[in-house]
Amino acid sequence: MMDRAQKRRKMALGVLKIGLSALFVVVILRFVRVADIANHFTSLDPWYTFLLFPISFVAIGVSCIKWRMLLGERRHDVPLRSLFGLYLVGYFFSNFLPSMVGGDAVRGYLLGRRLESFKASYLSVLIERLTGLFALIVMVGLLALSNHRVVQAGRMRVTLLLVAGGLISVLLVLGSRRLFKRGLALLPARLARVRTKIDKAHHALLSFRQERNHFVGVMLLSLSFHILTGINVYCACRALNCPVSLLDLILVTPLIILVSLLPLSMNGIGLWEGSFVVILGLVGVPQSIAVSAALLLRCKTLIVSALGWGVYFNYRHQPGGATMGHDIASLRGVDEQD
Repeated sequence: MMDRAQKRRKMALGVLKIGLSALFVVVILRFVRVADIANHFTSLDPWYTFLLFPISFVAIGVSCIKWRMLLGERRHDVPLRSLFGLYLVGYFFSNFLPSMVGGDAVRGYLLGRRLESFKASYLSVLIERLTGLFALIVMVGLLALSNHRVVQAGRMRVTLLLVAGGLISVLLVLGSRRLFKRGLALLPARLARVRTKIDKAHHALLSFRQERNHFVGVMLLSLSFHILTGINVYCACRALNCPVSLLDLILVTPLIILVSLLPLSMNGIGLWEGSFVVILGLVGVPQSIAVSAALLLRCKTLIVSALGWGVYFNYRHQPGGATMGHDIASLRGVDEQD
């Protein structure tokens, strides 16, 4: 159970995130008029607006194919349609219930119930995310090394190289048992139980290094996902009648994703839109269009996430399915059930 001090810290963190979200929104509204955003939404191109949805479903499908490959390495053959449904459920929890439990934890838990192995399910989710992060770092690093006008306009070659280098260093530590144990030893003695759990999880993670048959395929799928994300941003801009280079957006979208990963605001509100203003501005997208594109993509994500509720509703009413409250309570109490 969470003690009072932990509850206070969690509440304080939530209040801080809400405050930062409000601050980001206020800053954005100093540069962009609400009337301009409304005008953009009233003149959406229906074709490009429609394309946002199939592109999103293809991107989710690519992630599910990768996820299935990772599970297959552990002899857990799960139908692709089942993983697709679990991915949508994870989207729903991430976007509608962020304060309760993360989407990755939910899909890992529900898959673990199916496999009767929480260790295998959570490990597959973790590796699926880490390979995606590695592909993201590769794309940012390639952009930093290029002479693209985005790098020159933002004067951010050194910054991007430092960020990519720092993230690669973290991944190297994660990939080394010796370095990881040294870092883990820095945790205070009062966190011995937490340290033991982290150590077991890391040991399980390293077992993936022995199964490299599909590594190239997994990485290609990860890169494909990020390319599809760039295409999604391109369609959002075109839906708002803004001509922009597809290649430019494929190159800069990883930067937007990288910024959105920072846990600074509530569900990325304000941070997501602000990153669009700054980064898309480097490729000549007007501020009002950039904010409108971010909002359009947020609306699309919420619609897709809502489909996850339908999947979960169907799941919990199947024979043997648990109620939502029972699932969440069980998820919070999962502890080495493998």
